[in-house]
Amino acid sequence: MMCNSSGIPPPTVFWVKTSNGERTNGTDLIFPNIHRNQSGDYTCKASNPCGDASQSVEIVVQCKQSFCYDLILL
Repeated sequence: MMCNSSGIPPPTVFWVKTSNGERTNGTDLIFPNIHRNQSGDYTCKASNPCGDASQSVEIVVQCKQSFCYDLILL
């Protein structure tokens, strides 16, 4: 996910996960090996001395159901 912003001076840009406040610096929100627990609302925030701007997005992670089996020792 990419967050584009512009301004003079150039804004500081970061992403925040709404549910826990986890912050990721930079314009790109990258999920290598994404998991269900990374689903949620994320907000891109940009700020410079002239002001602040933000935009939110919802990330939904869908994956195949996995099955767990009990280990039985004989």
